[in-house]
Amino acid sequence: MAGAGGEAEGLAYDGPLEGGIPFCQSGTPGCDADADYDYASRPQGVKDAVGRVALTGRIGKPMLTLHGTLDSLLPIRTDSDVYTRMIRDAGRGSLHRYYVIEGRRTRIRFRVTSRGRPVRGAKVRFAGKTKRTGRRGRAVMVRRVFRPGLRRAVARKRGKRSAAVRVRVLRRHAGA
Repeated sequence: MAGAGGEAEGLAYDGPLEGGIPFCQSGTPGCDADADYDYASRPQGVKDAVGRVALTGRIGKPMLTLHGTLDSLLPIRTDSDVYTRMIRDAGRGSLHRYYVIEGRRTRIRFRVTSRGRPVRGAKVRFAGKTKRTGRRGRAVMVRRVFRPGLRRAVARKRGKRSAAVRVRVLRRHAGA
């Protein structure tokens, strides 16, 4: 509930620097907690814990990465491009597809193959929409996915094993 001056009850403005200085450089007064963090001096247990969750590029299942050009929170150059190189360097590039999405609506092209040959007439389902592949094994759909996270695309055809791929949907900048 709002109190006088638009503040929430029980909360008050804590001054211009109490919350810290965003994006400060090393040595900036009042900015010693984040910019001057020395990871190398941390105990081995901390380094082991970080190592267990660190990105390595060693993916085990097929993965499709979509990254929109309107995303300013996670710039393409410092996020998806880097992870794509990590996957390639780990020798897992054949399991990964990476698409950069221009604008709001997303055009996604799936290619379904069996033993390297295109599969005609397979049903591809993604984000609530189903399309059939053409003679080249491709299905194209335009989708608008609102929430970030992992989604699953599934391809099925009678007489063949179904296949699934993870699609990573990234958060878009709020002003886009």
